[in-house]
Amino acid sequence: MRCRPPISLRIPSRGGKPARSSLLWNAPCFVVCFLICWRAAAGPELTIGNALGDGTAATLLPIAFKSDVPIAALQFDVLFDELQLGSEPALISVMATNQVVVSSEFSPGTLRIVIYSPRNAPLPNGNILALPFTPLPGLTEGVFSLTPTNAIAADASAKSVAPVKLTAGSFTVVAVAAGARFTTVSVSATGQIDLQLTGAAGRAFALQSSLDLRQWTSIATNTIPATGVLQFHDAAPGANARFYRAVQQ
Repeated sequence: MRCRPPISLRIPSRGGKPARSSLLWNAPCFVVCFLICWRAAAGPELTIGNALGDGTAATLLPIAFKSDVPIAALQFDVLFDELQLGSEPALISVMATNQVVVSSEFSPGTLRIVIYSPRNAPLPNGNILALPFTPLPGLTEGVFSLTPTNAIAADASAKSVAPVKLTAGSFTVVAVAAGARFTTVSVSATGQIDLQLTGAAGRAFALQSSLDLRQWTSIATNTIPATGVLQFHDAAPGANARFYRAVQQ
């Protein structure tokens, strides 16, 4: 960048002789730049969370929503393994009470969800929905992806807002610990008690006794052998009535 030459003025003196003025500006050029920074409004984001379940009941997977742009309606699909998981209707969260949710299994392995406000209220940021999933019979454990897709977002004027950032989640099914039960209880002529506990091999149990079902005392702790049968022996019951229980360790 080239700078202008020094600026000079001729100012008449009182004696009539012109006098050259002093230098008004003669310095390297300075360029002042004003940098205006701004953050563009973030578009809609939809995230399916992760959850852990044992298959004894439906497990809820959270769905989080975030957007700087007001969104009045949102439709999306969730892909899942229909051979391993069963889906149920989506549940709306307490923070999205101004919205209505409708969901159905659009096709095998595809759950379609629509959430909107009858009054065009914007969707709140945070966990807006929960998806109940249940492992199908025969499934013991595994990790299964839940993938959002085909998202369509609209503002209060029904204008499409795109794109929608989508993040998948997962449902981890863990094996349920096999239970155990007393299959045989016998009392000898001398008052000694023998108990037989049947359960999954390799699991440890403590045999406990009580006189009133409130205070319990451990008698022995053993691991169920490969046969699946564990024998407990109480040589000194010490009472006419006594209660027993096995507590997994």
